[in-house]
Amino acid sequence: MGENTNVTVIPQLRQVFYAAYADLPISGIKAGDLGYATDRKVFYRWSGSAWESLTIYSGFGTAAAIPAAVNLPEGSLYYETNTTLTKQVQSGAWVVIITTVGLAKVTSGSYTGNDTANRTIAHGLGVAPKIVLLIDNNAQPFLFRIIAGYAYIFCIPSATLYALKAEVSAVAALDVTNFYVGNATSYPFSANASGITYYWVAIG
Repeated sequence: MGENTNVTVIPQLRQVFYAAYADLPISGIKAGDLGYATDRKVFYRWSGSAWESLTIYSGFGTAAAIPAAVNLPEGSLYYETNTTLTKQVQSGAWVVIITTVGLAKVTSGSYTGNDTANRTIAHGLGVAPKIVLLIDNNAQPFLFRIIAGYAYIFCIPSATLYALKAEVSAVAALDVTNFYVGNATSYPFSANASGITYYWVAIG
Protein backbone atom coordinates (compact mmCIF):
# COMPACT_ATOMS: atom_id res chain seq x y z
CA MET A 1 0.00 0.00 0.00
CA GLY A 2 1.18 3.49 -0.72
CA GLU A 3 1.78 6.02 1.96
CA ASN A 4 -1.34 7.95 0.94
CA THR A 5 -3.62 4.94 1.16
CA ASN A 6 -6.61 5.53 3.47
CA VAL A 7 -7.89 2.69 5.63
CA THR A 8 -11.51 2.77 6.77
CA VAL A 9 -12.62 0.61 9.68
CA ILE A 10 -16.24 -0.45 9.46
CA PRO A 11 -17.54 -1.37 12.92
CA GLN A 12 -19.64 -4.46 13.37
CA LEU A 13 -23.22 -3.49 14.02
CA ARG A 14 -25.03 -4.84 17.07
CA GLN A 15 -28.74 -5.40 17.42
CA VAL A 16 -30.56 -4.16 20.51
CA PHE A 17 -33.89 -5.65 21.56
CA TYR A 18 -36.43 -4.17 23.98
CA ALA A 19 -39.04 -6.65 25.19
CA ALA A 20 -40.12 -8.90 28.04
CA TYR A 21 -37.49 -11.55 28.74
CA ALA A 22 -39.60 -14.35 27.26
CA ASP A 23 -39.89 -12.36 24.01
CA LEU A 24 -36.16 -11.73 23.50
CA PRO A 25 -35.11 -13.65 20.36
CA ILE A 26 -32.90 -16.73 20.50
CA SER A 27 -32.37 -17.13 16.76
CA GLY A 28 -31.28 -14.80 13.97
CA ILE A 29 -28.92 -13.00 16.36
CA LYS A 30 -25.19 -13.05 16.93
CA ALA A 31 -22.82 -12.87 19.88
CA GLY A 32 -22.68 -9.39 21.33
CA ASP A 33 -26.26 -8.41 20.53
CA LEU A 34 -28.01 -6.72 23.43
CA GLY A 35 -31.43 -7.12 24.99
CA TYR A 36 -33.30 -5.20 27.68
CA ALA A 37 -35.88 -7.30 29.54
CA THR A 38 -38.66 -4.85 30.39
CA ASP A 39 -40.25 -7.16 32.96
CA ARG A 40 -36.97 -7.74 34.83
CA LYS A 41 -35.39 -4.29 34.29
CA VAL A 42 -32.14 -6.05 33.33
CA PHE A 43 -29.73 -5.67 30.37
CA TYR A 44 -28.54 -8.88 28.68
CA ARG A 45 -25.83 -9.75 26.14
CA TRP A 46 -26.21 -12.70 23.75
CA SER A 47 -23.21 -14.99 24.29
CA GLY A 48 -23.82 -16.97 21.15
CA SER A 49 -25.93 -19.54 22.94
CA ALA A 50 -27.74 -17.73 25.79
CA TRP A 51 -28.68 -14.33 27.19
CA GLU A 52 -26.19 -13.36 29.92
CA SER A 53 -27.04 -10.57 32.36
CA LEU A 54 -24.97 -7.38 32.25
CA THR A 55 -26.83 -5.62 35.07
CA ILE A 56 -28.83 -6.62 38.15
CA TYR A 57 -32.42 -5.85 39.09
CA SER A 58 -32.97 -3.11 41.67
CA GLY A 59 -36.39 -2.15 42.95
CA PHE A 60 -38.66 -1.42 45.90
CA GLY A 61 -42.22 -1.96 47.04
CA THR A 62 -44.21 -3.95 49.56
CA ALA A 63 -43.14 -7.41 50.63
CA ALA A 64 -46.10 -8.89 48.76
CA ALA A 65 -44.95 -7.30 45.48
CA ILE A 66 -41.39 -8.66 45.49
CA PRO A 67 -40.58 -10.32 42.12
CA ALA A 68 -39.62 -13.98 41.87
CA ALA A 69 -35.95 -14.34 42.73
CA VAL A 70 -35.45 -17.33 40.44
CA ASN A 71 -35.95 -15.06 37.40
CA LEU A 72 -33.39 -12.43 38.43
CA PRO A 73 -29.58 -12.20 38.26
CA GLU A 74 -27.50 -12.98 41.34
CA GLY A 75 -27.01 -9.90 43.50
CA SER A 76 -30.31 -8.24 42.54
CA LEU A 77 -31.72 -5.98 45.26
CA TYR A 78 -35.18 -5.18 46.64
CA TYR A 79 -36.24 -2.83 49.46
CA GLU A 80 -39.49 -3.72 51.23
CA THR A 81 -41.20 -0.47 52.12
CA ASN A 82 -43.53 -1.99 54.70
CA THR A 83 -40.93 -4.05 56.57
CA THR A 84 -37.86 -1.80 55.92
CA LEU A 85 -35.86 -4.91 54.98
CA THR A 86 -33.37 -4.91 52.10
CA LYS A 87 -33.08 -8.26 50.32
CA GLN A 88 -30.62 -9.67 47.79
CA VAL A 89 -30.88 -12.60 45.36
CA GLN A 90 -28.47 -15.30 46.48
CA SER A 91 -28.52 -18.77 44.91
CA GLY A 92 -31.92 -18.08 43.38
CA ALA A 93 -33.64 -16.91 46.59
CA TRP A 94 -34.20 -13.61 48.40
CA VAL A 95 -32.00 -13.20 51.47
CA VAL A 96 -32.24 -10.34 53.99
CA ILE A 97 -28.99 -8.34 53.98
CA ILE A 98 -30.01 -5.14 55.82
CA THR A 99 -32.39 -4.79 58.78
CA THR A 100 -33.36 -1.83 60.93
CA VAL A 101 -31.79 -3.24 64.08
CA GLY A 102 -32.32 -0.89 67.01
CA LEU A 103 -34.74 1.34 65.12
CA ALA A 104 -38.34 0.90 66.24
CA LYS A 105 -41.25 1.36 63.87
CA VAL A 106 -44.28 3.19 65.24
CA THR A 107 -47.81 3.55 63.91
CA SER A 108 -50.91 5.04 65.51
CA GLY A 109 -54.61 5.51 64.96
CA SER A 110 -58.07 5.42 66.50
CA TYR A 111 -61.35 3.54 66.21
CA THR A 112 -64.83 3.52 67.76
CA GLY A 113 -65.81 0.52 69.85
CA ASN A 114 -68.65 -1.75 68.69
CA ASP A 115 -68.80 -4.57 71.27
CA THR A 116 -67.45 -7.13 68.80
CA ALA A 117 -65.38 -9.97 70.23
CA ASN A 118 -61.86 -10.36 68.76
CA ARG A 119 -62.30 -7.36 66.50
CA THR A 120 -59.35 -6.85 64.11
CA ILE A 121 -57.56 -3.50 64.05
CA ALA A 122 -54.93 -3.15 61.30
CA HIS A 123 -51.73 -1.66 62.75
CA GLY A 124 -49.81 -1.14 59.47
CA LEU A 125 -46.36 -2.02 60.81
CA GLY A 126 -45.70 -4.90 58.44
CA VAL A 127 -44.30 -6.88 61.38
CA ALA A 128 -45.89 -8.13 64.58
CA PRO A 129 -45.80 -5.33 67.18
CA LYS A 130 -43.80 -5.72 70.36
CA ILE A 131 -46.49 -3.78 72.21
CA VAL A 132 -49.71 -1.88 71.55
CA LEU A 133 -50.82 0.85 73.96
CA LEU A 134 -54.40 2.17 73.98
CA ILE A 135 -56.41 4.78 75.87
CA ASP A 136 -60.08 5.71 75.61
CA ASN A 137 -61.65 9.17 75.62
CA ASN A 138 -63.77 8.72 78.74
CA ALA A 139 -63.74 11.35 81.47
CA GLN A 140 -62.28 8.57 83.62
CA PRO A 141 -59.88 7.03 81.07
CA PHE A 142 -58.75 3.42 80.86
CA LEU A 143 -55.21 2.44 79.86
CA PHE A 144 -54.81 -0.78 77.85
CA ARG A 145 -51.70 -2.75 76.98
CA ILE A 146 -51.24 -5.66 74.53
CA ILE A 147 -47.85 -7.38 74.60
CA ALA A 148 -46.30 -9.68 72.00
CA GLY A 149 -46.57 -13.34 72.94
CA TYR A 150 -49.65 -12.92 75.14
CA ALA A 151 -53.24 -13.44 74.00
CA TYR A 152 -54.87 -10.90 76.26
CA ILE A 153 -55.40 -7.19 76.94
CA PHE A 154 -54.19 -5.85 80.27
CA CYS A 155 -56.34 -2.94 81.49
CA ILE A 156 -55.76 -0.46 84.31
CA PRO A 157 -58.98 1.49 85.02
CA SER A 158 -58.90 4.95 86.59
CA ALA A 159 -58.50 5.13 90.36
CA THR A 160 -61.82 6.89 91.01
CA LEU A 161 -63.85 4.26 89.17
CA TYR A 162 -62.21 0.98 90.07
CA ALA A 163 -59.55 1.79 92.68
CA LEU A 164 -56.78 0.67 90.31
CA LYS A 165 -58.13 -2.85 90.04
CA ALA A 166 -56.34 -4.35 87.06
CA GLU A 167 -58.34 -6.46 84.63
CA VAL A 168 -57.26 -8.96 81.97
CA SER A 169 -59.37 -9.88 78.94
CA ALA A 170 -58.54 -12.73 76.57
CA VAL A 171 -58.20 -11.82 72.87
CA ALA A 172 -56.29 -13.20 69.88
CA ALA A 173 -52.52 -12.62 69.92
CA LEU A 174 -50.78 -9.88 67.92
CA ASP A 175 -49.80 -10.74 64.35
CA VAL A 176 -48.08 -9.06 61.41
CA THR A 177 -51.32 -7.43 60.22
CA ASN A 178 -53.62 -6.82 63.20
CA PHE A 179 -54.05 -6.45 66.89
CA TYR A 180 -57.31 -7.62 68.44
CA VAL A 181 -59.76 -6.05 70.87
CA GLY A 182 -63.09 -7.08 72.38
CA ASN A 183 -63.96 -10.00 74.62
CA ALA A 184 -67.35 -11.72 74.73
CA THR A 185 -67.76 -11.25 78.48
CA SER A 186 -65.63 -8.18 79.27
CA TYR A 187 -66.07 -5.40 76.72
CA PRO A 188 -65.30 -2.50 79.11
CA PHE A 189 -61.91 -4.06 79.88
CA SER A 190 -61.06 -5.19 76.34
CA ALA A 191 -60.92 -1.83 74.52
CA ASN A 192 -64.07 -2.23 72.44
CA ALA A 193 -67.02 -0.83 74.40
CA SER A 194 -69.75 0.39 72.06
CA GLY A 195 -69.56 4.07 71.09
CA ILE A 196 -66.26 4.75 72.88
CA THR A 197 -63.33 6.18 70.89
CA TYR A 198 -59.96 4.50 71.44
CA TYR A 199 -56.56 5.89 70.51
CA TRP A 200 -53.66 3.49 70.00
CA VAL A 201 -49.93 3.34 69.32
CA ALA A 202 -48.23 0.19 67.97
CA ILE A 203 -44.47 -0.27 68.37
CA GLY A 204 -42.60 -2.82 66.27
